[in-house]
Amino acid sequence: MIMTYRKMEGNFLLSENVPYIIVIESPALMCQFIEDLYSTLNTSDDSFSLFLGEKKLNVPKIVDFIYNPFGIELNQKKIITKIYQQLEGTAEDAEFFQETLEMKNMLNKYVSGLLAVTELPLVYDYNFQVSKLLSGLGISLDQEIRLLDRLLQYVDLYNKILGVELFIFYGLSNLFSQSDIEQFAKEVAYKKIYLVLLENSLKDWFPKEKIKVVDKDLCVVMWHE
Repeated sequence: MIMTYRKMEGNFLLSENVPYIIVIESPALMCQFIEDLYSTLNTSDDSFSLFLGEKKLNVPKIVDFIYNPFGIELNQKKIITKIYQQLEGTAEDAEFFQETLEMKNMLNKYVSGLLAVTELPLVYDYNFQVSKLLSGLGISLDQEIRLLDRLLQYVDLYNKILGVELFIFYGLSNLFSQSDIEQFAKEVAYKKIYLVLLENSLKDWFPKEKIKVVDKDLCVVMWHE
């Protein structure tokens, strides 16, 4: 996959096997880079483009930018809705079909009994969807896990459920150790997901095979593909 940024020379040759590290030492350029990235993801701006072979890809659909890892929310409505739909499909499969039918019959009997003791003309949907029941039970993803595991789960969910293929993270080296980031990158690569690490300074332990460093004078001082 190739990523381009119209205000920076050269292309970014992304690989599923190793993260691409972009180091921008100029605060002004970093600010502009992030601003343009947000604009591309949320408007019709085309500062960033992605290509797979000759095919131009839909950047807002397949790219996610994480500026503040502490702010990620696993239990977003679009994620939970998809999970409910998947669970409902499982409930209707052969393995659970009989149990699902028995559960619905028992619940219908229970609700009918409740309504019978009231003096109100109440009705309900006896052929209810399992997803609505799951919603009422408050099923959600456990977020009480360490931050790096939560980020990995976030990447996995967004990839499998929403189809995001490329994740761009800002400043992970300021939060995690070398071994943590290497393990994180290894897990992401195992899932065949593209990863870009956006950093404001060069660390001596960064892998050199996929890296571009831009200094304060906007010159590319290191560029390996």
